[in-house]
Amino acid sequence: MLRSLFLENLSLKLLSLLLALTIYLFVNYETTTEIGVPVPVELIGIPPNFTLIGQPPSTAHVRIEGPKTRLDSINRESLKFVVDLASAQEGLSTFKLSEEQLRLPQGCEVRSISPSAITVSLELTEKRKFPVYPHFEGEPPDDVVIGSIRVSPATIQISGPLSALDSIEFVRTTRISLRGRRESFVAKVGIDATGQPVAPTSNDPIQVFIEFLSRKERGTLPAIPVETRGQLPYPIRIEPPAIDVTLEGPPMAVRTLVRNRQLSAYVDIEGLEAGEYDRPIEFSFQGDQIIARSTPETVRVVLVGPGAPAPEAAAPAP
Repeated sequence: MLRSLFLENLSLKLLSLLLALTIYLFVNYETTTEIGVPVPVELIGIPPNFTLIGQPPSTAHVRIEGPKTRLDSINRESLKFVVDLASAQEGLSTFKLSEEQLRLPQGCEVRSISPSAITVSLELTEKRKFPVYPHFEGEPPDDVVIGSIRVSPATIQISGPLSALDSIEFVRTTRISLRGRRESFVAKVGIDATGQPVAPTSNDPIQVFIEFLSRKERGTLPAIPVETRGQLPYPIRIEPPAIDVTLEGPPMAVRTLVRNRQLSAYVDIEGLEAGEYDRPIEFSFQGDQIIARSTPETVRVVLVGPGAPAPEAAAPAP
């Protein structure tokens, strides 16, 4: 009976045996090859009160040998070296990169790891307070200037390695743009620690209060004739007939008025009787936030009644 069972479907059994043997030989005697794989290095467990100095290699280059089909099946995203720094001491510590952390298919072997170890430097972390300086960029428009700046808090506590703290005199905020700003405002910013192994101990924002004031410029218009406003039946004499005018206000507006002499000065004589009067000088011009002052601030107006000789014109100023 056993003989009949063995001989039953003998050809099919022999074919299956041959196929299994072929697969075994293909898998185990396939020509081996070698590939290079970049493997990330992750650092964990930095001891409390220590700061990592510098930047150890973040990638190791691993050479792996094995059958091509096995090498192609490697999940490269799952490969990673994890270095636990919990046992590290102050100063330099070296950790070997172990191939045992790499889960490779059967038949694949690690031939080399470069670098085979990484060296890390740890330094004790300390805390200090430093003044905070705002970091401005750009310029406001010409017609305003910064009147005052206030930073709150004025000092901030920074945590970092002693060597880094020793090189710091103050800390800057992240950038605050002044371009196009005319109105006072409050900027909420952080600390810019770019390139430094330090960080603020608080995540609260820094508030920078910036007050803008109108920029003022002075200009002079010499020898502006003094005109009159109002109708009277009397001859009129004005002493002096011309005055110097000083303008103060936004730079562009003042410069335009001075360049084009776009200003008139006058005195109001409406309703006055014959006689002599000291009248204030008034001005007519276009422009906002401009103050005009004259030298002198008043002129003498002489009104001659009926039958009196007409007033002589005032002599020109020397």
